[in-house]
Amino acid sequence: MKAINNIFRHAAAFAAAAAIVAAAAGCNEDKFLSISSPDEISVADYPTTLDHASSLLTSAYGQIHHWNFYGSCFGGYIMYPLEYDVDFAWRDSEEWCGVTAGTNEGPHDRVTISWPTINQAIHYANVAIEGIRSYMEIAPEGEKATLRNYLGEALFLRGFFWFQLQMIYGGVGLQDAGIPILWHSADSYTDALVSRSSVEDSYKAII
Repeated sequence: MKAINNIFRHAAAFAAAAAIVAAAAGCNEDKFLSISSPDEISVADYPTTLDHASSLLTSAYGQIHHWNFYGSCFGGYIMYPLEYDVDFAWRDSEEWCGVTAGTNEGPHDRVTISWPTINQAIHYANVAIEGIRSYMEIAPEGEKATLRNYLGEALFLRGFFWFQLQMIYGGVGLQDAGIPILWHSADSYTDALVSRSSVEDSYKAII
C-alpha cells in the first residue's frame, strides 16, 4: 500500500511539473511583459489610463490605514499615553508612562514609529500628484474633470500627512523646527534627505 501511495505522489508531482513547463513554453516572451523596461515601471507605460491614475491615489489613501499610522500606532502608541487616564502603575511598557511624565531617556518606537510611515505616505502622495499631472497631458477630454478631482484629493492628502507630521514631531513657535517639506517624489535615499523647515514655512506648505 505504501508503495502505491508513493507511486501516486510521484505521478502527481510529475504531472504538476509538466503543466508548469507546458505553460511556460506556451508564453510568448515578446508579449508576456510588454513594457519598455522589465526592471521598473516606466513613465512611458504608467500612468497611461484613468485606472492607473486611480491606483496611484489609492496607494496614498492606503497609507492612512497603515499599522504604524491610524491602523494602530497613532492612537495606541502616541496619543494614548498623553491621555489623563494613562495607568502609571502599568509596567508592561514603561515607555508609555515616560511619554506622559516626560522622562524618556532616548528615542523608542512608542514615539518614533509613525515618522517613517507618514513620510512614506507623503512620498506616495507626491507620486500620485506627479503621475496624475503627467497623465492629464495626454488624457481624453472626457477624463479631465475626474483627473482634476483626483489631483485635488492627492494634494489634500499630502497636506493632511504634512499636518499630522507637524502635529506629532514639529515645534510650536514659528521659528522652531518644523518638518521636512518635500515637494516631489524622491528618486533616492539622498534625494529624500531634506532638512526641517521652520514651523511657519511648514504651515505655509500645508495650506
